Amino acid sequence: MAEATKSFRRTLLAAAQQAQADGQITRWELFRVRTVSALMPAKLRQAQDVVMDNAVAAGLMGDGDGDAEGFDWTALLNFIKELLPIILQIIAIF
Repeated sequence: MAEATKSFRRTLLAAAQQAQADGQITRWELFRVRTVSALMPAKLRQAQDVVMDNAVAAGLMGDGDGDAEGFDWTALLNFIKELLPIILQIIAIF
């Protein structure tokens, strides 16, 4: 797994944990995010692509920035929290 994807995974998990603590997602949904991010790298990459596409569209990052090794995914933590419903749809078949 590329370093950029590892960084995205850590930020996604932090966003999901915060969302669960805030009551935005259930414990089951948090479990699904954790499990899929650990065991299904293709789904994790799909989620990363969705976040990158939406962040570029929102002007929060440049095209391809998210694939760079030094990209700071934690700067997009709140944005990722907002996209959790879409990410949960991506992993819905789990």
